[in-house]
Amino acid sequence: MLMLNPSHRLHLSRWLCAAALAAGLAALPVPFAAAADAAAPRPLEIVELSGQYGRNTKGFVCKIVYPWVMSAQHTEAAEEISEELSERAWKFAQNYVSRRSKPDAGNESNDLGYEVKCNDGRYFSLNLYHYYYAEYAAHPLYGKEGLTFNAVTGKLLKWKDLVRPADKGAFTLAAINQKLLTSQYAMNDAFFPDFHGLKKLPQNYYVDEQGYIHFMFMPYEIGPYASGLIDLNMEKKAGNL
Repeated sequence: MLMLNPSHRLHLSRWLCAAALAAGLAALPVPFAAAADAAAPRPLEIVELSGQYGRNTKGFVCKIVYPWVMSAQHTEAAEEISEELSERAWKFAQNYVSRRSKPDAGNESNDLGYEVKCNDGRYFSLNLYHYYYAEYAAHPLYGKEGLTFNAVTGKLLKWKDLVRPADKGAFTLAAINQKLLTSQYAMNDAFFPDFHGLKKLPQNYYVDEQGYIHFMFMPYEIGPYASGLIDLNMEKKAGNL
């Protein structure tokens, strides 16, 4: 079983990252070493880290995969982003270990993965994918948490930080509800019958590779499980930082 002590988790992530680089240095893009001299923003380099927590003969374990990022242009920003992601992965694993250590704990699988949505040198936006399945449950539970960072400073951004002044009218609660209730999801009856709009502004978002802002709603949040994850493209691009 892989256990991370709070005081050692970041050092372990760095060690794993260094080991991955040592093992596969030839796989890194050749321009990476000279990227600091380039004037144009460069995408962050990514090393994938993974681990497995717990052992169970039925296969009920916790699997974690997350990225460690690097940049020759913005070293401190990349380190800050990596530390934030490492912290979230560590907490995810420790929550699993804590639940499984209880005397009456049942078997469960709990996975954490990721998908990079935008990596253009300005923004590093990704979705962390959460999967949970308890033995004998009717179906698994899953969701996605969007995280968007300023790739130059490493700052974790809220969607309001990205809205261009000309687009502010499209991001009011009324405008977002209008977008939702006239979307393809509404046409396909993906919402709960008594859902008539959000009561407050959404917070879960990401930026796609073309720069558009998306809001995400998990199963059971505004629609039944069968509707799946609802991904609303606002069709407005994130502004320049």
